[in-house]
Amino acid sequence: MLDSPFANGFGVAMKLRAIEMMQTENPSLWKIGQALGYKHDVILDHLKRDAVFRQKTEEAKKWFANRLEGVMAENALSPKGTLDRIAYLRAYMPERYARQEVSNSVVEININMGTIDAVRSRQAIDAEVVQAPAQSVPNTTEIPLDKTA
Repeated sequence: MLDSPFANGFGVAMKLRAIEMMQTENPSLWKIGQALGYKHDVILDHLKRDAVFRQKTEEAKKWFANRLEGVMAENALSPKGTLDRIAYLRAYMPERYARQEVSNSVVEININMGTIDAVRSRQAIDAEVVQAPAQSVPNTTEIPLDKTA
């Protein structure tokens, strides 16, 4: 049963309206709060303290997502529905269409004393990316200083 633990007017009737709005219009707490005349943090407080309200809002968000998915699938068949097609294929065929995540790699930058002296004297610095030897640390970049400049 929905509860109203605060005396701020956001009672059971408002919670039911908020749940209905989440299912049919927009699951954004900010938008719902604005439409109902409450700040979104009032709704957040009720979500923290009312387990039934929290469960019902999660169900409403899933319902809205399912509805959106249907619209996306319909739009994907349109010649202009490129983004919808991509989103649908990434969701349902991730092995073929999901983005491949790039692994975080470590980059090491070595700066020699000549480089620091050049910076202190505000001289221009030439930099180049040098391929690290195979037995060296991967993704190492040396910044050599060309003292002839």
